[in-house]
Amino acid sequence: MTQEPDELISYLRSVVTAVKGLQNLAVHRNKTTKIKAVVSMLTLIEARADATLKYARTGSYSDISVFIQKEIYDPIIEWLAKEIST
Repeated sequence: MTQEPDELISYLRSVVTAVKGLQNLAVHRNKTTKIKAVVSMLTLIEARADATLKYARTGSYSDISVFIQKEIYDPIIEWLAKEIST
């Protein structure tokens, strides 16, 4: 394995872990419509990131860029973390 697949798999694992952590925080908040929406979005993001991680683990990572994955997930996770904290 080259550095790129290892970096991709490591990054996707960290995304799944971060999303699960945010879900845990959100579940313990008041059940407002906003928090329910955030939990739903986190569930979708976790499923997508986990599916991408499983896909990459099978060796099908040649068409997946770490850079693009970071551009997708980092802003979403950052924004949802802010939404949970407010």
